[in-house]
Amino acid sequence: MDLSESNFQRLIDLIYDAVEHPQNWRRFYEQLQQSIDVKSVHMLAIDKRNGTLSYSDGANLPVQGELAYMRHYRTLDPRLPVILQRAPGDWTHCHEILDETLVARHPFYQEFLIPYDRRYMSATKLVETPDATIILSTLSSVTTGPLATEGVAFLDRLLPHLQRACRIGLQNFVYSSQALVGHM
Repeated sequence: MDLSESNFQRLIDLIYDAVEHPQNWRRFYEQLQQSIDVKSVHMLAIDKRNGTLSYSDGANLPVQGELAYMRHYRTLDPRLPVILQRAPGDWTHCHEILDETLVARHPFYQEFLIPYDRRYMSATKLVETPDATIILSTLSSVTTGPLATEGVAFLDRLLPHLQRACRIGLQNFVYSSQALVGHM
């Protein structure tokens, strides 16, 4: 874990670089993943006008897992309705809202997350507008456990910058042929 001030400043630079050059978001995700010592970092956007998942990217996301989530498992995700009900900046930690009994029998966890060595999620809405909702999440394994308190505090310091960056570049997170071409 690297929660140093110099790393924090580097992450801020990466955020604003991604605003200018959206193809560079991946550099931010990778640095953040290493900084807070999680298995994956995932940013996704829901285009409210079209009712679709319009953006999905991050660091250390298994390609087959990402495709499976978009095709099927997002409809089974018991965490998503809770995240969507909360205000931007309010954290949802799955271990606080879902008990182990549910996790032990829920297909989302048993067929999808745990086989990909992802168990614990901490997520927050970054932006919510009439057009889109943008969510940042971190995923960690059973062995590492939930995101550490220090990691959450570090992310809280980054949130105003991430929220501003997402508002500035909102067009990159909603469904459009330009966004699709840019992401590819």
